[in-house]
Amino acid sequence: MDVSQAPKAIADWLALVHPDDRPLVQAKIQQYLNSTHDFLEIEHRVLTPRGEMRWLLARGRVTEYDAQDKPSRITGTYLEL
Repeated sequence: MDVSQAPKAIADWLALVHPDDRPLVQAKIQQYLNSTHDFLEIEHRVLTPRGEMRWLLARGRVTEYDAQDKPSRITGTYLEL
């Protein structure tokens, strides 16, 4: 996946996640947001625009909070496995 095509919103990122992995990815994000862990780390599949499946390791952490001190932005990286 080209960095220039990296999604900017979680919903856009989740749309790329393989449908079979989406519930697990969503659960891991929620688990991370409810924890005190420093980093989010998820290994999952994505579907490319050509319909190819790729394995990624996504890592990130909360980098911004809203006025109520709730996470509003997760910034991270991904590595194709």
